[in-house]
Amino acid sequence: ERNVVGTGITLQARVRDKNGEDREDLNDAIEKAWRCWSKPEHCTVTGTMALWEVCQMVVRRRYIDGGILILKTYTGGEFHLQLLEVDDLDTSILEHGGNRVVGGVEINEYNRPVAYHLRRQEVSGLWNGKVIRVDADGVIYLPCVTRCSQIREMSPAASSISRIDDINL
Repeated sequence: ERNVVGTGITLQARVRDKNGEDREDLNDAIEKAWRCWSKPEHCTVTGTMALWEVCQMVVRRRYIDGGILILKTYTGGEFHLQLLEVDDLDTSILEHGGNRVVGGVEINEYNRPVAYHLRRQEVSGLWNGKVIRVDADGVIYLPCVTRCSQIREMSPAASSISRIDDINL
């Protein structure tokens, strides 16, 4: 995580006017807005993670779970990220509107994701039996795939699990 993310993503705005001159006033305003949004109270819907922590979580979950889902949300007129585990995808749905659904990922005829079917969780963390469909443009899905036809993720650590279990006494 430290070697990949470090202290997070920084932004250097390079807006120029039509004469090619740097607009330092606008660049400074954009960079200030980015730094403000990157703080925990603005970055995530829960208000608990800064952008650099989100980046660390993405790296960690991709290695352990094989992927992560990030919902783009607007609450109170502000843009936030909502992190979800790949286990929140509903694997019981097989078809929707003529499209195939593979492990909760609805794909078109070219295997391009068009929507994600997510189990709706209660505040307590229990599934209430409801499934929501979220269009693909509202989701950032970062799966770890190893084959060109693969739709769902696979953890890079999966191959070592049986070996670790073998040495467990």
